[in-house]
Amino acid sequence: KYFSGHPEYADLPRKYKAAIVGHRSGAQCEINDISFYGVKRSDGAVGYGLMSGGGLSTEPHLAQDFGVFVKPEQVIEVMEAVTRIFRDYGYRKSRKHSRLKYLVADWGAVKMRDEVEKIIGYKLTDGEDQPPVKGYEDKLGVFAQKQEGLSFVGVPVVAGRITDEQLFAVADLAQEFGSGDIRLTVMQSLYIINVANEKIPALLEKLTAIGLPVDASPVRKGVVACTGIEFCNLAVTETKQRAKTIVEQLDQGVQWSDSEFFRINVNGCPNSCGQHWIADVGLQGAIKKVNGQTVEQYDVFLGGALGTDARFNRRIKRVNADDVAPSIQKLIESYQASRQDGESFPHWVERHSDEELEVMF
Repeated sequence: KYFSGHPEYADLPRKYKAAIVGHRSGAQCEINDISFYGVKRSDGAVGYGLMSGGGLSTEPHLAQDFGVFVKPEQVIEVMEAVTRIFRDYGYRKSRKHSRLKYLVADWGAVKMRDEVEKIIGYKLTDGEDQPPVKGYEDKLGVFAQKQEGLSFVGVPVVAGRITDEQLFAVADLAQEFGSGDIRLTVMQSLYIINVANEKIPALLEKLTAIGLPVDASPVRKGVVACTGIEFCNLAVTETKQRAKTIVEQLDQGVQWSDSEFFRINVNGCPNSCGQHWIADVGLQGAIKKVNGQTVEQYDVFLGGALGTDARFNRRIKRVNADDVAPSIQKLIESYQASRQDGESFPHWVERHSDEELEVMF
């Protein structure tokens, strides 16, 4: 409400993505222009940490942490200070570079913090070191709420593709079994909240009946896809059905063990609306002419992650669209066979060269 329609900020450069989240792992803070994430200090005080300068597209940047503790009542003025900096110093000569990530990359978090403190007129409290956090922690399944006797159900939606019949059915189920409220996740899935514990089994049964089973494989929980060529004039490949096909083939072919999520992000072009840079396996659409026919292909990127151990993935090779699923299966099987002491997929990728990975699929 404060920023919408505010005359002082009506001419900001290009897009400006903000997140306020109760915990750093909840909203992919590392790829937003500005994020306030909930922290609790050793003295019991509750407030926010601050990160800024993240973004993907064709030139990805990870957000930098300002190392501060922001009280809840300070959030508006601190965000206004960052926004003023973006307005006054953000690059405008080129549309491509008119994003906050480029300014933060050039200035660094220390200078950004200094400028924020000049604007608000006082020094911010230093933040404390925080324990390691995962980059992606959607709660898909059944989880107890703080309210006694209630739980919420995280429902995976493959690539965010849901039919109108399913959507109406979910609304009816939320009304019948919960409070009628639904939450959407950054990974294109949804939560049905405020469900009485004794109603959980019946709700799970009905979700399965409408084609949205909660008991899902790691890849079914972790797949994301952009709009693709079906509705976007920038995309060169189809994405939604491709993602669904990949999930179905991997569900049949891969024997999962202890992996909670396996992120496959499908993108129809280099602009990364499907966030392929941060996935275990990122797929970027491409096309090639073969005997006069257009063939869909994907550039395969491996080993991305968010959280404390954030890193972008590496492009390894290009494969034909129909070969993507079997290639990923071979890769996962290689990972399962050779990982050391339960290492994560990004760490496994990190200790292999591009040439070693290329021959695995």
